Amino acid sequence: MQFEKPLNFRWVKEGKIARGSKPSRQGHCNWLHSKGFRAVVSLEDIPEHVKEFFRKNETLHLEAFLEEDEEPSAELVGKIREFLERSEREKRMLFIHCSAGATRTEKILRLLKL
Repeated sequence: MQFEKPLNFRWVKEGKIARGSKPSRQGHCNWLHSKGFRAVVSLEDIPEHVKEFFRKNETLHLEAFLEEDEEPSAELVGKIREFLERSEREKRMLFIHCSAGATRTEKILRLLKL
């Protein structure tokens, strides 16, 4: 089994919330799962095999798509905040990503005050 850390992986809150690039390979899924991540916010679409991995491994997944130069709506931020709160209540480590794990992810984290 292959394990590959997503690019630009960084902790936002050690042991609770992390950010990084889109998990597009099986190795990314395996690595995230092996580290205990059981909730994922996708700001960009991910391949179907990754979605299937999340379903099979009981990983909560929120699709909250945001275009590169788009400002997130209050509704989108609220949806992500609710998902974050649910993840915390259920003691699930959360991984949030866009494509590179930088611009859009940073926007959302800033709006969530993380």
